[in-house]
Amino acid sequence: MSTARAPQAPDPNCHFLALTGSLLAATCAALLFHGWTVTGNPSDLVPCVLSALLIPATVVIAGRVADKWTAAMVFVGSLGSIALGKMLTGQTLPNALVLDPINLLLYGLTPLIATALIVAAGPSLLRSLRSPIGPARPTVSDINPIGAMRVPVLIWLVVVSAIYLVNNGTDRTGFRMITLPFDAPSGDMSLLGFSVLVDTHPVMAETLPAVEQVSWFAGGVRSDNNFRFLRAGYAFLASQLTPIFDQTTSLLIVNFVSWLGSLALVWHLTLRWTAHQVAASAAVCLASVGIGFGVHINDATPHLTSFALYYLGIVLIDRFEFGETPRPWRTHLVWGLIVGLISLEYNVAQMLLFVYGVVSLKCQRWIHLVAAAVVSLSLRPLWQIILPGLGINVREVEGEYLVRSLDFWQDSFQQGIGTFATDIGYFTIETLTALESPWLLILALVGLVFLANRRQRILCVATVLAPVLACVFFAPTSNSRGYIVYGASLVVFVASGNLFGRFMIRRGSIGKVAALALLAVCSIQLIWTTAHHRFWTGPAKMFLLGAPKASPLLWTRPEIESLTGQEPLPIALGGTAAFVDGGAVRTPATEPVPMRSFPLMVLSRVFFVGAILVTVWLILDDRRRRRITTAVAASAFLFCGVMSFARIERQPAVFDLQALPIAPRETIQYSVRPRADLLDQFAAQSNAATIPQIEFFLGASAPVQLRWLVDGKAIPVRRFENSRWVTDGPIDLKTLRETDSWTFQITNPGDQPIRVRGWQRNSLPERRLDSTLASPVLPGIEIRIRDAESGALRFAAF
Repeated sequence: MSTARAPQAPDPNCHFLALTGSLLAATCAALLFHGWTVTGNPSDLVPCVLSALLIPATVVIAGRVADKWTAAMVFVGSLGSIALGKMLTGQTLPNALVLDPINLLLYGLTPLIATALIVAAGPSLLRSLRSPIGPARPTVSDINPIGAMRVPVLIWLVVVSAIYLVNNGTDRTGFRMITLPFDAPSGDMSLLGFSVLVDTHPVMAETLPAVEQVSWFAGGVRSDNNFRFLRAGYAFLASQLTPIFDQTTSLLIVNFVSWLGSLALVWHLTLRWTAHQVAASAAVCLASVGIGFGVHINDATPHLTSFALYYLGIVLIDRFEFGETPRPWRTHLVWGLIVGLISLEYNVAQMLLFVYGVVSLKCQRWIHLVAAAVVSLSLRPLWQIILPGLGINVREVEGEYLVRSLDFWQDSFQQGIGTFATDIGYFTIETLTALESPWLLILALVGLVFLANRRQRILCVATVLAPVLACVFFAPTSNSRGYIVYGASLVVFVASGNLFGRFMIRRGSIGKVAALALLAVCSIQLIWTTAHHRFWTGPAKMFLLGAPKASPLLWTRPEIESLTGQEPLPIALGGTAAFVDGGAVRTPATEPVPMRSFPLMVLSRVFFVGAILVTVWLILDDRRRRRITTAVAASAFLFCGVMSFARIERQPAVFDLQALPIAPRETIQYSVRPRADLLDQFAAQSNAATIPQIEFFLGASAPVQLRWLVDGKAIPVRRFENSRWVTDGPIDLKTLRETDSWTFQITNPGDQPIRVRGWQRNSLPERRLDSTLASPVLPGIEIRIRDAESGALRFAAF
């Protein structure tokens, strides 16, 4: 009688994967040596320590083996990382040893320490990798997303997608329009906001770093200090699409996929918590028209992807059940690596760690929490060490924000507890009102009451509290609110969907009324979210600034006109004409990438590829699956890199709006013939024979002096801010009507040449520029009238 044998688990050991991990870790360690050396650090202690830690850990995680062969791999890999790092710096290893005998000792100890670590700690690490990662029991979230509401939801998503895609031009993107000077805090911006010209269209200037990073990942050599290279994960994702699409299109596709991913995560969490697909469907419909998604989906910036990644982090915290059951070390390591990868895209890792700590503190071992935090917070500093070796010397801007914020809160506290509490309360109101529309916030508060258990409520509170605390802390030094706090909108959508779902599942008139109410709320929210498409900036400004500063813009929209009336109003300024027809200077669409390097293309991607593969190796146990995943991932990254290098030879041509030169001590003269009804517009704003105050805007690279002459007579103006002047007193309209020509004298008082901002071409009728230097543009002088109480812009002429 034969006895059936129990099936044996597949052997996870793989020396081939161990060798792959050794090569990958050694290359990353070499980049650390290179970046550390080029920044002038005399001692290589830091990269030596990192090499001794990274290589053995990666070998064990990749190969699931710790024997004499892996020890040999680690020893050779450690030596190889030092040699390759010095070669990248332009040194030979013998020269490096002779020049610095202290480093000689470090180089000798590094492979010995790395080998000792894999021999001593390798078996323990292997034992910890045998434990399961997540909960073993099935959950309701495993149900496929199908149900009675599938067709209506898909129709709604198609409609919303079409609206987003049809309005994807740069003239009225949400992120550019939140910088328009319609509110008082943004008054030092021009009517084009924070923009440059690309292909004769205004483009949000903050989209350029991501585009430049995509070119960099394709081998475009750069010497840059932009701190946004620390967030290069967004561009890295887009660089996988550049074999087919250009840089900007690739980034916008990442935005669209991130939006869809966010909706999938909202579905997952709502279904997991409510066990009902109607509630999940309602949550998805509401999330699809969230204000944060609508504002950012058509701008090539990492903000929308950061919302999706924050959602992902919260869903993983819930999925791993950190607040319910103790989890093994491996689970925390996986979590730490995922959060570390998220930190390379945007600054939401610290918020996720806060939520993770609050939820996990009672159930998880503190040593596991500390280890996960160390792992997650280490990837970005490692990337920062590597960057100088690739030509990027990052300026620490975020540290400056931190110092200024600390100084503000210290001063506020020293002024008394009343002042301190008032400041906290004011910034908290700004932050919360920037999170979402008022009606969704109210629905979410009601929906939170119906959540099933205490664990869900704790996670919701922590999910909201983390970005709110971060936003309030940095609020004194930055006007930005919405895109810092918007990750908390996951709670808004899940709670609101839960509320609608509870009533929609009822039979009879209650369910029908609830469905109609959901349709009404979604429709109103769609109008709110896409308001900037219709040149109504109130909702987008409220998302950026919060209600206290943006509320005046909810009821008014400024009138904008041409000073001469000779040019039609372009789309970017509220009209219907093309930007070039509105007088814009013609600019090229693209220009060649100046220098390109195939090694740079490869090396710039290695760190990201390595971090992703280590995470995958840690998650997968089966040797065959790890091999297939490694082969597919490595082949895909290599293919995308090679094809990107072959294809990306051009990049967007940027026209800086500071394009009008003025020589030292020179005064240029700009004359315009105002349109006949311009003064009637002034009178309509003041409802009187005088205008209380007129504001002038003129951006420049350095301070300039401005004079306003009417019929040769100067009307006194004084500088109000960096780029703004105001009249000293009321202006009699009768004085302005007595002449048909206004003259502006712009003086460079310094000893260095400066450049003045302008976008209209120097050939428009009824305008004349007298200058000793040739200029393609006219001075971008804007005349404005603001509401005396709120500071909101009421009228502007350009």
